[in-house]
Amino acid sequence: AILGAAGLAIGLALQGSLGNFAGGVLILMFHPYKVGDVIEAQGQTGTVKEIQIFNTILSTADGRTVILPNGAVSNGTIINHTMAGALSFAIPIELDNSFATEQVRRMLLPVAQADKRNTNPGVGIAKLGPGSTTFVVTGTTKPEDGAAVQGALLENLKIALAANDFHGPQAHTYVHNVSNGVTA
Repeated sequence: AILGAAGLAIGLALQGSLGNFAGGVLILMFHPYKVGDVIEAQGQTGTVKEIQIFNTILSTADGRTVILPNGAVSNGTIINHTMAGALSFAIPIELDNSFATEQVRRMLLPVAQADKRNTNPGVGIAKLGPGSTTFVVTGTTKPEDGAAVQGALLENLKIALAANDFHGPQAHTYVHNVSNGVTA
């Protein structure tokens, strides 16, 4: 009875490790990602530095090392940003409705096209709101250039918007006067 209980306790203790081992085998067999890919898994985003039998090691953009258990990774959603060999991005910019769409597009598109690492620059409308229009500047780049291209583009867009006096929507407060029909 003691040996049976000890065996059960050991089995339960190893359950997580066996799940991570099985997940590692699945990842190594089916290759949902490889070393060097940028992935999102278990709420973490980073570049895959190493795939071990029990864990996957990521390096994040802010310099952290994240160790993910393969059991949870293989059973969860994996977003591989680089499997196609390119990284797509979209930068939203909310502007006041007073600016004409073509005027905004003529100003934003050359900024997006200026960086030759952005191989598919574009400008479109993502959302219409009360008093505002959200434009989106899109592009595609090599996975390893993603952070640098987006950072440079954000800075250049901010400079261009300020230089051309484009601004975000103004806050509005609407007051409705409801009368009960009684006059004094």
